[in-house]
Amino acid sequence: MTNIEKSILTSVVLADVFGMPLKANKEFLDALEKSEILKKKIHRDGDLFYLDQNVIEQKEMHDKTGVKKWGIVKRFVKFFRCIPFIQEIFVSGSLARGNTVENSDIDLLIITKHGRIWTARMFIYLITFVAGRHRHGNKIKDRFCLNHFISDKDLEIKHQSLYNAETYLHLIPLLRNKDVANNFRQVNQWVKRYFPYSSGAVADDVKSCEHTGTACRARMSLIKKIMEFILSGFIGSVVETVVKKMQMIKQNRSKKNDVGGLVVLSDSEIAFHPDSPEGGVMREFEERMEELEIRNHMTPKLENMIGEIEKDIENKKNLSGLFTNADEIEEYLSSL
Repeated sequence: MTNIEKSILTSVVLADVFGMPLKANKEFLDALEKSEILKKKIHRDGDLFYLDQNVIEQKEMHDKTGVKKWGIVKRFVKFFRCIPFIQEIFVSGSLARGNTVENSDIDLLIITKHGRIWTARMFIYLITFVAGRHRHGNKIKDRFCLNHFISDKDLEIKHQSLYNAETYLHLIPLLRNKDVANNFRQVNQWVKRYFPYSSGAVADDVKSCEHTGTACRARMSLIKKIMEFILSGFIGSVVETVVKKMQMIKQNRSKKNDVGGLVVLSDSEIAFHPDSPEGGVMREFEERMEELEIRNHMTPKLENMIGEIEKDIENKKNLSGLFTNADEIEEYLSSL
């Protein structure tokens, strides 16, 4: 089996683990046409590809559930537009991926102006909390999970892995700030290193993310500009510092500090993933890959090591075809 075939199967297997079909790009289709191995293992339904028939059977249920949750998102976009210092909001997780279920929450990735990340978080927290749509405790269904904020001056995702690449591949922008959204995707090209044969074009299916007209959007934009003017100087710096300190105190008291996962609290990133399902998902993924007898596929560890090597080599050539395990890479590194 070639590296291209392994890479394609990796994408389809992970999609299957998440319980959804894969939407492929042109390179995928070209490779599929040339590979008898892929034709035997991968099933097709229109422009969707999968291994397990249950994935297609569940898709109709996921789509119906998604329509309801998108209705909630669209009603809130007009309020999100008036929040100061928010540059862009992406829907992520199961809703963006297309495999949301009835009791799922609505994950958001929020990009803020540098130096005001804590202030922006405070305002969006207040809006969703007052509206009864903020996820907390056991109140999860149809609520917004505000678990990831990043500054517009540091858009690169630091926690790079196969699992996270799949998440960021399917992000759907809400505010339609094309410059910010394009910059984010440009900076995070590492996602395509994991999924070179997946289109990640789910966002193209979302034609409108709000019910408001031009006049309403203009009013919300005016409110945002006024608030940003007031909070851009000394007063804003004081608010930013106080809000940050309050969150730090709260986090230090939280029992979540003792739980595995990812929690980042800084001026360029705020991330709350203390109970990340990544470990369980990747174990299931590895089991599925072994069932398909794909033993030398590009594991997350191997991918990360290759990425580090490529940064240090002048010609930046693709090394993925030269190694089949981490030991071979380490031996290569010692010879440099």
